[in-house]
Amino acid sequence: MIVSFPMMLPDELFSETDVNTSRKTNAESDPLHHMLIQENEQELLRNSLYSLSKQARSLLTSFALEDATPEELAFRYEMNKSNVYNILSRSRAKANDERFRCEVDQHIRERRRLGLPSTHQLQPPCYSRPYALISILIGEVLRMAGEPDWTLTNLMGISGDAFRLNVTNGCNWRGISTFDWSYSTYRTLERLGLSGTCFGRPGRASISPEHQIDMLSTIQDTIVRSLPVIIWNMEINEFGFVYGYNDEERTISYLSYNRKIRKFQYEQLGRTGQEPALFIAAIRQRVASPASER
Repeated sequence: MIVSFPMMLPDELFSETDVNTSRKTNAESDPLHHMLIQENEQELLRNSLYSLSKQARSLLTSFALEDATPEELAFRYEMNKSNVYNILSRSRAKANDERFRCEVDQHIRERRRLGLPSTHQLQPPCYSRPYALISILIGEVLRMAGEPDWTLTNLMGISGDAFRLNVTNGCNWRGISTFDWSYSTYRTLERLGLSGTCFGRPGRASISPEHQIDMLSTIQDTIVRSLPVIIWNMEINEFGFVYGYNDEERTISYLSYNRKIRKFQYEQLGRTGQEPALFIAAIRQRVASPASER
């Protein structure tokens, strides 16, 4: 069966609803770029469905594009409704995995075309305190960037970490997941006179392949500049560093305070099954003097 796909399939198919702002802006300002993005996304979606069996592909396209109900599909394909639900669930997961894999494939090909480094490993970060507060990790990155004069006391005050040690009744281990690390990080970097970028805000339930590539690009660009990337929730409710990547292996190198070095596949970034989705912070460069000196 030949199906003509739109640029994006309905949310019910992939359960991804976020739109990447930077890509959208580029597409709007350059019609040719917009057309190329459309063609590329159509190809990615077709490839993700071709990995399914013929029956699963037919069910999924009928469900997504024809608005057919599970009852209608059960009658059409002469199977139990429960089997339809099972096939749709497994097919969505498999198609989603393939969609992420295809996007990573394209990202690696583009890096090769541009002549960007295919692998880069920094020395594993080393710090004497548990990575319980983001000010500790910012301090470690500043030390590696050649700005070792910031004390933990100063950084905790600047970031607000010193004023957030509150425990309420009914608090549990998921309570930390409601905090807006992006807001805190941007405010901290602004007060330090630094530029940086973050990804991850409270309430984000999932990420799209485009978001994953944006995070991966941020990680790779930062590591090439000899700085690790701060990351939270790569392992459940834990801060750590990403300090290396390898396009050939498709892996990032991760280290937390327990000193256990781990490698994660590119496709796992932001998709480890933990809620909420992960947060990353990358420090770029100094753009002004610290607020205390202005």
